[in-house]
Amino acid sequence: MLPGSGRTHSLSTEPMQPPLIEKAEFDGFADLIGPERVKTLTDALRRQLTGAFESNDLAEILRDTHVAVSSSGLLGCHCLVEACRAVEDAARGARDIADPLAALRQVRDETIAALDRLTEGRGSVS
Repeated sequence: MLPGSGRTHSLSTEPMQPPLIEKAEFDGFADLIGPERVKTLTDALRRQLTGAFESNDLAEILRDTHVAVSSSGLLGCHCLVEACRAVEDAARGARDIADPLAALRQVRDETIAALDRLTEGRGSVS
């Protein structure tokens, strides 16, 4: 594991975590809809994720996860999709969501940072 990141290092004997953002998928989507539209979607996802999953209200958390799954999936953010689904699955199974929710919050923060790095210094995403 990379210290403090929760992510598996490439030299580890543990299975590799998928990238936070599938860049080829992100770039392919940008090619399909155009860089300005993908920038708009990326900015919207960033705004949506900022402060999401912080409520103590399960219904609100589940609304946040539902919305995040569709938006993040389009942009290749599959780790975030999986983390959202883990919270949804725990809630459906009447299990404690504390651990999956903590993991989701970490993936959310890492995804926002990855989106920032991916789009940093560009007037548009390509």
